[in-house]
Amino acid sequence: MISRLANLQLTAAEDMLNILSLCVQVVTFSKEKMKNSKSGILAFECSLDNYEPNVLHFWERYDGNRSMGLHNTTDEYSKFMRLVRKVPNA
Repeated sequence: MISRLANLQLTAAEDMLNILSLCVQVVTFSKEKMKNSKSGILAFECSLDNYEPNVLHFWERYDGNRSMGLHNTTDEYSKFMRLVRKVPNA
């Protein structure tokens, strides 16, 4: 098995409550998908930075590129990325 690790850093200077809400939604969606072992999602976490208040870190682990691609092209994940990019300074 080949593991694929993805790390995403998100910086939001404005509208942090909206960003946090979007993060909770995408993490909830991803963890639900993880329940199906065939999804290939091994981990999906989001956390606030310990030192910078407007920085969030995503830690994603997949069993390979195919699983990562399938997850990242779902309607839910695509919507998350689209909405986050609309938030100023995100």
